[in-house]
Amino acid sequence: MSKNPKTSIVKSGFSITIDSDLVRWVDDVVKSKRFASRSHGIEYALHELKKKSEFKVQ
Repeated sequence: MSKNPKTSIVKSGFSITIDSDLVRWVDDVVKSKRFASRSHGIEYALHELKKKSEFKVQ
């Protein structure tokens, strides 16, 4: 776990396995400077999915 000193948000790291086409796409988007890193891109995508999701954790 690490804490971002700018936002005081605690972040946890973990590993994932995803389709190689998605990895290439994320890498291309990072190269285009849309995201700072793979982690940033995947975190953004998960935030967007969470906002749009009808699934609510109880």
